[in-house]
Amino acid sequence: MPHLEIEVKIRVDHLVASKRALLDMGFSVICGSSFEKNLIFDRQDLSLQHAGILLRLRQYGGTCVLTLKSPASNKSGHGKRYKVREETETVVADLAAMQVILEALGFQLVFVYEKYREELEKDGLRVMLDHTPIGDFMEIEGAEDAIDALARDLGISPSGYISDSYRALFFSGGHRGFMTFGP
Repeated sequence: MPHLEIEVKIRVDHLVASKRALLDMGFSVICGSSFEKNLIFDRQDLSLQHAGILLRLRQYGGTCVLTLKSPASNKSGHGKRYKVREETETVVADLAAMQVILEALGFQLVFVYEKYREELEKDGLRVMLDHTPIGDFMEIEGAEDAIDALARDLGISPSGYISDSYRALFFSGGHRGFMTFGP
């Protein structure tokens, strides 16, 4: 079933220090650092991207998840500094088979990005620590007031919030191709 995702990204200098601070605040690791490969699909005319829709196939560990995200919105009074999207996900058995299905339906692979992600949680607030080819980031997902409170406790002001996707950050940084660790 779809759910509303409210999140921000924050660029961090030291993932280890960020993790230590979160653990000191009582957060628990729910998923240790693992490699993620994310495949973004679109139609040939990029109509999903133009409409703000994301169709992603993600593999991490032994799990593969197909995700559809609606366009980001400011519904229900959400501030512009948060990325708010309806998200629907389902686990699929086989990444390669799902890619074949998507391509047979007319979707094409338009972007690939990789990262190492570790997930922590406390009181319904999820924090993801991401090491990517374009730097290190913390994603905070939860209610707006909880996001703001955690950021404040970490000494981060809302001006440090990033609502752009990794794809947008990659291209706005002048990069080309796919956001991967290898050549």
